[in-house]
Amino acid sequence: METSFSIVMPNYNSLYLKRAIESVINQTHKNWELIIVDNHSINIPEKIIEEFNNPKISFFKFENNNVIGKSRNFGIKKAKYDWIAFLDSDDKWDKKKLSEVNKVIMKNNVDIIFHGMYFLPKTLGIFKKIIKDKNSIIKEPVFNTLIEDGNKIINSSAVVKKIKLIEIDLISEKYEKFSWEDYDCWLRLSQKKNKFYFINKVLGYCWVGRGRVSNNFQSFKNSKNIMKTYKNSIDKILGDQAKRPKWISRMYSNIFFENKSYKKSFYFYKESMEKKSSLSLKYIYLFIIVIFFKPLILVIKNIKNNFKKIFNIINIYEFKKNEFEFNENLKNNNFTYHVFNKYNEFRNCNNFFKSFDNSSFLKRFKNGNKMAAIIDKNNNNIACYGWATNKTPHYIEEVNKKLYFNDGYVLYDFKTLNEYKNKKLYKLLLKNIIFDKKKPLYIYSLNSNKISMKAINNVGFKSVKKLTILSHDYS
Repeated sequence: METSFSIVMPNYNSLYLKRAIESVINQTHKNWELIIVDNHSINIPEKIIEEFNNPKISFFKFENNNVIGKSRNFGIKKAKYDWIAFLDSDDKWDKKKLSEVNKVIMKNNVDIIFHGMYFLPKTLGIFKKIIKDKNSIIKEPVFNTLIEDGNKIINSSAVVKKIKLIEIDLISEKYEKFSWEDYDCWLRLSQKKNKFYFINKVLGYCWVGRGRVSNNFQSFKNSKNIMKTYKNSIDKILGDQAKRPKWISRMYSNIFFENKSYKKSFYFYKESMEKKSSLSLKYIYLFIIVIFFKPLILVIKNIKNNFKKIFNIINIYEFKKNEFEFNENLKNNNFTYHVFNKYNEFRNCNNFFKSFDNSSFLKRFKNGNKMAAIIDKNNNNIACYGWATNKTPHYIEEVNKKLYFNDGYVLYDFKTLNEYKNKKLYKLLLKNIIFDKKKPLYIYSLNSNKISMKAINNVGFKSVKKLTILSHDYS
């Protein structure tokens, strides 16, 4: 008896939906149904569905709130058959895919079946390029291998018994598993001792071009969430060998390399290397940059900064208004005020990796400094921030001078991110900063920064001193 498959295809504005559907229609194995779950696309996918006029295709509109796991689960619940095949609307299958999977099911007692896939678009001209890290058998125990080596299964290659998905309460819909919910699914299935089977054939094509959920920030965030979610398992499997799996270290190295943080990239690249591996060109390249060029660049940068200090003028302000309107209501409902006291609180913001110098910020938090910030509620991004310290003296690096004060706070290093400029968020932040209104409160700004000076004056601060490189420390 031939196997019947329920194919679950989430869709959102895909430019390749027709191609994906055609790859299902053209299957040599004909016992299937296709369930398309559309997240209210604006490019009218209904027209494409109507062109096929195929009763085996079901089309549903479904709001998934940017959680693709919800769309897949919706499709699984609608499925008529015992085997679920996943296919993303940007990908496509070889015409023999379901036929090959059916052969395996007929001959073997298995629960999850997967196979190799090519990259889309073709990256080597007329030659097809196989996705190598997801084109091999997974060694037993599968859970341990997935932890040590990372995700080895492409979602559009996977076929799973429906009952096995139900046993693990389907695909996770948790926000912290966004864009790695498939990897989490394989991990949870493997914990149940389910049987995985690799077909040693390339039976599909996976789109890796523009529009795919993949970027440095998301990859970094995913790695952090994986480490947090599976911390106990990672510690147990790796023991004292490493802080993290080598595949995560390699990912970190690539991320920092692309962001030109070569020192960090070099550190994680060394961490990811096997003990017996030979030195690669990338290792040698990073070594040269970190050991030779990076120090030279820092020397040039320091010379430039020291030259600028000769001409810098710093305005120091003290808060003088008798009745400061603390905790003023934010006039724009899209933003909220927050004070971060710990580094772990700060790193939960969505633009944590993309927009900040995290190593220097970590030092500030360790030294007891606080970060006051305006948060964009729509995406949990920090839009504007500033630092506060109660440690005296405070060093003002722009003029190499110290600011002495008694039992109060100094506000420093304020910044509004580029995408939030011209929204008066800096002024809004100053109006909402709360520490202790009975104690002195200072802030300083370069004399050339007229916008900052205007905002500082408008919220109750008064200029008390100008410092140059020739001045004495202020006390």
